[in-house]
Amino acid sequence: QNDSLRAQAMVLPSNAIIRALTEDDAVLIESRWEYSREGSLLMIKKMISSATSLSEGGGGCQGLEIGGNLVAWVCQYLDGTLGMLWTEEKYRKCGYGAVVVNAAVRTVKKNCDNDALLVFTVDTNHASRGLFSKLNWQRVASADWVGFRLVRK
Repeated sequence: QNDSLRAQAMVLPSNAIIRALTEDDAVLIESRWEYSREGSLLMIKKMISSATSLSEGGGGCQGLEIGGNLVAWVCQYLDGTLGMLWTEEKYRKCGYGAVVVNAAVRTVKKNCDNDALLVFTVDTNHASRGLFSKLNWQRVASADWVGFRLVRK
């Protein structure tokens, strides 16, 4: 009935661990991020470093490792929102995205009084929207983003 509780109670493989992301994970995360650009690797490293230094247990930057390989993760942006949720293709449809999201939520809530945890996802990312809906997250806003870059002459 409650997918959020089911995801928390699911049995992981015996060689699986849920852990805080480290800066060493940043290269893999950046290589999978659809919006990667110049400076992304440094941004991801800062996100992981900031989440680790501000919250015991890595804050919202959580990953699932199976057999020594990072197979799913979610990151906490510097503004506190969650994003960059990813599960490696081979491990999709196993509930591992829910596992890392729930781990991030537990860790953030353990270290923060703020209940207003937000996640960003692209409106057309139906898999992500479906997952967050199943985990009892409610859509509260929509936005179109426009990026600008300073071009020096």
